[in-house]
Amino acid sequence: MKLRFTSRDLLYLVLLVAVNIGWSVYAGLVGSQAVIMRAEARRWKATAGALENALKLDGWEIEQSVGNLHLRPAAPTRLPRSGNHTFAVQY
Repeated sequence: MKLRFTSRDLLYLVLLVAVNIGWSVYAGLVGSQAVIMRAEARRWKATAGALENALKLDGWEIEQSVGNLHLRPAAPTRLPRSGNHTFAVQY
């Protein structure tokens, strides 16, 4: 039994291999970008935690709610009495 392939069969095979290679390259790029973004998110989370700890050690009260962050001095005697020393950040 002899197998016979037409040129159309070979073109379908080339198309299938090309699509598979393209998909593999794309999936590898997307996967590596996801790894990079996860590492960057961990770095920012650690930085935010360190900043929060430094602010608490320096006498600031931190109040968080969904989309808001409020900083207030815990010991107002350490700051000048004039002016408002409350900071609000909305994200």
